Amino acid sequence: EYTVAQGHETADLDYTGTSALSLNGGTIRDAAENDAVLTLPAPGGPGSLGDNKDIAVDGIVPVISETAPPGISEQSDTRVSYTLSESVASGTITWTRTGGSEDASSPHAQGLAGSELNAGAHTDITLANDPALVDGAMYTVAFDAADAGGNNAATVENVSVAYDFTAPAVSAYDPANGETGVDPTQDLALTFDENVFAAAGNVVIKETGGDATVETIAITAPEVSIVDNVVTVNPQNDLGFNTGYYVFLDAGCLADAAGNPYAGIQEKTTWAFTTMLEPEDYAYWTEGAVIDINTTPSGADVPAGVTVENFPVLVRLEGVTFPDNARAGGADIRFCKLDLTPLPYEIEHWDDQEKKAEIWVKLDAVEGNTEAEIKMIWGKPDAESRSDPSAVFSNGFAGVWHLDEDGTAVRADASASGSDLTPVNYDGDENVAGIINGADHGDGGEYLVNGTSPALQITGSITLSTWIYGYDANNKMMAKHDWDGGARRGYSLHFHATTGQVLAELSPDGTNPYYCSSANNCQAGMWNHVVFTWDAAGGKWYMSVNGVWTDEGSYTLGINNTSADFALMTNFHDGQPANTISAPLDECRVSNVHRDRYWVKLCYENQKQDQTLVTVEPTGTPPMPDEFTFYLGAPGAGGMRMEPTETEGAWTTDRTVSGDPFTMNGNGYFRGLGAEPPYGSTEYNWALFDMDEALGRAGLEGSVVTAQLLGAGGHQDGSGSVNLTIRTSAAQAKPSYSDWKNKANGVTERWYCLWSQTGKPVDIDLTGVRWLWLGTESDSYDENDDAVWADIRVTGTVQYYDNWTYFKDLYIDTRPEGADVSGGAADFPLLVHLYEDNFPFDQAQAGGGDLLFTDVLDGDLPYEIVSWDEVNKSAQVWVKVPYVAGNTRNTITMRWGNPDAAAASNPAAVFGPSNGYAGAWHFENSLDDATGVNHGVNSGTTDAQGRIGRGRRFDLDQMIQIPDHSSLDVTTATFCAWIIPHTPPSDWTSGQPRIWDRVYNQAFSVALNSADYTGTSGHSQSEPGFRVTGGIADAFSSPSAYTYGFWHLIAVTFENGTARFYINGEFDREVTGLGSLGTNNEPAYIGNRPDLARDYDGDMDEIRLSSVARDANWIKLVYENQRMDQNLVSFEQETQVALNRDSDGDGVQDIIEVTVGGPNDVTDPTKYPSVAIPDVAYILDGTKDQIVIYDFSVILADYTA
Repeated sequence: EYTVAQGHETADLDYTGTSALSLNGGTIRDAAENDAVLTLPAPGGPGSLGDNKDIAVDGIVPVISETAPPGISEQSDTRVSYTLSESVASGTITWTRTGGSEDASSPHAQGLAGSELNAGAHTDITLANDPALVDGAMYTVAFDAADAGGNNAATVENVSVAYDFTAPAVSAYDPANGETGVDPTQDLALTFDENVFAAAGNVVIKETGGDATVETIAITAPEVSIVDNVVTVNPQNDLGFNTGYYVFLDAGCLADAAGNPYAGIQEKTTWAFTTMLEPEDYAYWTEGAVIDINTTPSGADVPAGVTVENFPVLVRLEGVTFPDNARAGGADIRFCKLDLTPLPYEIEHWDDQEKKAEIWVKLDAVEGNTEAEIKMIWGKPDAESRSDPSAVFSNGFAGVWHLDEDGTAVRADASASGSDLTPVNYDGDENVAGIINGADHGDGGEYLVNGTSPALQITGSITLSTWIYGYDANNKMMAKHDWDGGARRGYSLHFHATTGQVLAELSPDGTNPYYCSSANNCQAGMWNHVVFTWDAAGGKWYMSVNGVWTDEGSYTLGINNTSADFALMTNFHDGQPANTISAPLDECRVSNVHRDRYWVKLCYENQKQDQTLVTVEPTGTPPMPDEFTFYLGAPGAGGMRMEPTETEGAWTTDRTVSGDPFTMNGNGYFRGLGAEPPYGSTEYNWALFDMDEALGRAGLEGSVVTAQLLGAGGHQDGSGSVNLTIRTSAAQAKPSYSDWKNKANGVTERWYCLWSQTGKPVDIDLTGVRWLWLGTESDSYDENDDAVWADIRVTGTVQYYDNWTYFKDLYIDTRPEGADVSGGAADFPLLVHLYEDNFPFDQAQAGGGDLLFTDVLDGDLPYEIVSWDEVNKSAQVWVKVPYVAGNTRNTITMRWGNPDAAAASNPAAVFGPSNGYAGAWHFENSLDDATGVNHGVNSGTTDAQGRIGRGRRFDLDQMIQIPDHSSLDVTTATFCAWIIPHTPPSDWTSGQPRIWDRVYNQAFSVALNSADYTGTSGHSQSEPGFRVTGGIADAFSSPSAYTYGFWHLIAVTFENGTARFYINGEFDREVTGLGSLGTNNEPAYIGNRPDLARDYDGDMDEIRLSSVARDANWIKLVYENQRMDQNLVSFEQETQVALNRDSDGDGVQDIIEVTVGGPNDVTDPTKYPSVAIPDVAYILDGTKDQIVIYDFSVILADYTA
C-alpha cells in the first residue's frame, strides 16, 4: 500500500531485489496444478514496478494570463483574450460589477467550452448575453479553470473594465449655435461629454447663403487639435465679416476610448453662427459725447462689490443731449468704451424733428458704487446704422417687447428668440405714450399673442417684468396659461381681484396653481414697475414693485410645460381670452433666468422718469480736434510745423519755441520747455489740454528711438485699441509702429513713428484727445533739439479743472534723498497726510468732498478719504497712483475749492482686484474692508492708537472675524500689517500669537513665533520671529526678526512654493519647497484663533491681503510711505509774502519775508540753469532802503518770471 501525499511529485514505487516478493504460507498453481515459481524482474528493469510508475502525480496549477483588456481599460464590448498554459477540464469567466452604473444582475458568468479548454492563446471570448452588461458600469473580469488533475487556476488580478456602449455627444459649441457677432478670427471648438480621439473624416465649413464650401479640413490635419474632450478647429483662413456659416462633421470622424463613433453633424441648423460686422475706425467720426454711469448714492445707489453683467442700459437723448448733426435716424451713432471698444446698441426710437431718442446699450458690467463712463460718437456722413436689438438683449431674454409700433403692426421681439406678438382685436389706436416712448393700451378686449415660440416654454428659473400705468384689478399683465381643465396652466403675472396688489402664478402640474403676492401695491395715476422672479436652483421667488424688493417665498416644484399660448394683457380660459386688462403696458420682458435684486434695481432706476443712473453730457462738450498736417524739416534740423487742413473755426495764438532745452524725464518721455498752451495749464513742461476728463488717454508724443524721427505717436493703455490715426500723403510710405515697454506702467505701448521726411505732409486725425504734445528729435535723445507747441482748434471746449480754484503738486520722491527705491510700482495706493501746514482746510468742502487728485497722463486718480478732521485740521487720504517710478521724483496734482464737485472718495477703486487686493482694513474707527467685500466682525477688540491713525487693541482671546468668502482663497499671496505686541516673547502663552489665521487645509496664515517646534526655525524667546503656515510645510523668518516694544511692518509673500519675509521694508529671508497654498470654507481671523488658543496681545493697524506676490520695490514703498519719518511724499511749496517781523521791538512789523516756492529740484543746474529753482527766502528790512534783485525762471503756469 502506498499513499500519495500532498507535495509528492513522483511515485517512487519499486522493490529491492528479484526475491523481494514471497508467499506467506500460500500456494500458487496453474490449471494443471503445477506449483508456480515467483520471479521478479530486476528492480528498475523492464517490467519492474519502478519502471512502470503506474501512479501519476499532477501538482501544477494551470496559468491563464490576460492579454486583453490590459489592466484597467474602457471598451464597448465584452471580448476577452487570454492564454492558457495547459488544457483544462472546465473553466468560467465572470464579470462582476465593482462601480459605476448599478447592475442588479451582476455577476455574469460565461463557461469555457470546446477548443477554449485547450492550451494556447484564445481571443474574443464573449459574454453570451452581451446586453446584460450595463453602460457605464465598472466590472472586474475573473478567470476560473481546473485541469484534469483538479488543479484550479488562480483568479487573474487587476483586470478592471469600464464598459461604454454610448457614442460621444457634443455638450457645448463655441461659438454657440445661433450666436451672432462672432469674431471671424476665433477658433471653432466642440466640447464633448467624454474624451474623444481622431478617427477618419473631415470638418467642413460652409456659408449659410448659397451653401458654398469655405474650407474642408481633415480631422487629423494640424488645424485640428484635440485635448481631452475639447476639439478645436483653427481654419487656415479667417472667416469673413457679417457672414452666416454652418459646420458639418463626418460621421465616425471622432470616437471615444471605447471605440464608439461620433454621429457627426449633417444638419445646417445644428451648428450655425454669424460673424460680427467689420470693425470701424472711430478716428473718422468727428463728434462725440461722454455718458456717465453713476451707481453711487447720488446715482442709482448700488452698493460697492456688486457687479451686474451684460446689462442693457437705457440712454435717453433730448434737447441739448440730442446730436442734431447726426445722420437721419441716428445711422452714424455709435457707442464704445473709453478705449474705443464697440458696445452693442439698439435704437428703439429716433425723432429728428422732436430731437428725441431712446437707445439701449449693452454694458459688459455695471459696478456698484462707481462712476463709469462710455462714449457716444457720431459725425461720419457715410456710416450706416448698426442698431442690433438681438445683440443687446442676449443675456437670458426669452422675449423683450418695447411696444413702439403703431396701428395693428406686429409687436416685435427685441431679443434673439424671435417671439413676436400678434395683435388681436386691435383697431389701430392702442399705441399711446409710454414711460419709454410708446406703450400699448387695450380697452379690455385687445391683447397680444404668440402661440409658437419655444423660447417662452419655460419650466425653470423665470423673470417677468413690465411697466403698467395704474392697475386693473383681477386682470392679467402677461400669461402662458389656460384654465381649460386640461393641465394647461403655466405662469402668469396679474393683479389681485380688488386691489393693486401684484400676484404671480406658477403651476407645477398644469392644474394646481401656486400664488406669489407682493406686499407693495401698484398705485393709480402713475407708471409702476413690476417684477417677479423665481430662482429654481435656490428654490426662492421674489417680487419687486417700483424698485422695492421686499417679498420672497419658497417654491421648488417647477413650472408646467404648457401648450397654452403666451399673451400680453390677457390669459385664456378654454382657449378664449379672459381677464383681459385695460391699462397701458410698456417694456414687457420675459427671461429664462433669475434676475437678482441689483439687476432689478438698475432696471427701475434707469427706466423711471427721474432716473439718475445715466447722464449724457451736452453734445457740444467733448473736444474733437480737427485734422492737422505736420511738416518736417531736413534731417538733423530738428524742425517741425503744423498747419490745419481746414480753415473754419477760431484759432489760438501761435505758440512756437525753438532751441534749448529739450530733454528726457527719465521714464521714456520727452520734455520740452514751452509757453503756456492754448487751453488748460502747463504742468512740468507738458502741454496739457484740459478739455474733458473722460475722453480717453490718447495723444501725440515723442517716442524714444535713436535717430532722425518725428515722434508723433499714438499712446494707448495696452488694451489694443488706438484712438489716433496717421495718414500720409501719396509720396510717403505708410508709417510703421514699434512696440516699446519703457513706459512707467510696464505694459507694451504702441508708438507710431515717422522717420525723417523732408517737406512731406503727414495728416493725423485725433478723436477724443485730451492733451496733445509734439516734439522732434533729430540725432539722439540726449542732445538739445527744437520743440514746437502747436496751435489746436477745438469746439465746445470745457476747461474742466478750471472749476477747482486751488491746486498743489505732490512729489513722490524715490531717489536716494527720498525713499531710496530703485524700482517702480504700478497702481500703488499712496498715503497722503494732510495737516494745517500743508493744506488749507477752510478752502475745501466739508469732509473733503471737492478733493481731486490728477495726473498728467492718466487724468483723475481714484482716492479714498479714510479720515477728515476739520477741527484738528488733519486727514488721511489714499490715492491710487498709476505708476510710481523708481529713482525718480514723480508728480501728481491735488485740487480743491469747487463748491459744485460731488464727493468722489471710492475705497474699492483704490483697493480692489484690479490692483491685486483681496482685503484692506484701515481700522480707522471701522472694521470695514476697503475692497467692500470682506468686512470684519468684532469679538472684543477695541479702538486704539494705530501706526497711521487709529488701530485696534487685541487683548489675548479677542479677535476680528472675516466671514468666509471666495476672495480669501488666495493661492498666491502677500500679507502686510503693522503690529506692536504688548507682552514680551517670554509671556506669549502659545508661543505662536496669530496675526492672520485661516490655517486649515494648508491655507495661508501668519503668526509670531518664539519656539523652535520643528528644529528648523532657530526661534526662541530671546530671538523671536515670524511664521507662515500654508502649503506642505511651515516657513520661518530669521531669528530676531522681531524686536519687542516697537512697531513693525511685517510683510510676507507666497508664490510657487516660496515664501519671502520682509521686515520694515527690507528683505529678510526666502524659504522654498513649500508646495501650494490650499483653500477652505473657513472664516479668517485677525488676532486669536478661537479653537486653537493662539492669543495675540497688542495693537495692529493697516492689515492687507493681496492675491498677488508683491515685489521688493512695492513692499519698500509701502514702508517708506507709512513710516513715521517718511521722505516719500512732499508738497509743492507756495510763494508767500508776509510782513511778519518786528526788527526794533517797537511793536511794528517792519520786516517783509518773501519765500519763493518751486519744484525744489534742479536736475542739472550747470546745463539747464533755467529749468527750476530751489526754495529761497529774502528778508527786506523796512528800517532802511534795500533792493534785492534775483533773476530766475519758473516753469509752472501759476508763477511768473
